[in-house]
Amino acid sequence: MPNWCNNTLHVMGFEDEGEIETFLEEVGDERSPFSFARIVPLPCDGHDNFVAYETWGTKWEPTDVDFTDRYADRVVFDFLTAWSPPLPVIGALSVRFPRLRFVLRYAEYGIQFAGEAHYTEGKELYHNEYTPEQDIFGYRGFVRAHFFR
Repeated sequence: MPNWCNNTLHVMGFEDEGEIETFLEEVGDERSPFSFARIVPLPCDGHDNFVAYETWGTKWEPTDVDFTDRYADRVVFDFLTAWSPPLPVIGALSVRFPRLRFVLRYAEYGIQFAGEAHYTEGKELYHNEYTPEQDIFGYRGFVRAHFFR
């Protein structure tokens, strides 16, 4: 049983409703509004946990996906991943949708790490990770501010 990593993804920079609809159609499927396989398909038949980790940064598709907010220029998803955040998936999204900005905030309470990463045009613009060993107040403050609303 994995430790679940909580993730909140903000996707910003949409110009109109049609652009939001196109994005949602491309990242979701009939099972989930946010599917890693739709964004970065695994390079093999079936499912291999090691290949999935190398490709997505986590071993499974996201679970408990909630499409939590929709505004005129952005959308927000909350979801869980096994063990770690899906940083390669978010990087791939920023290549596929270069005009948009992606902000992923994540927290894994078992091993106790949390962080925030910003992507646009296929580039990681910012990434900061917090652990209790580095700064207990930074870790706790980040988790409280972003995951306990």
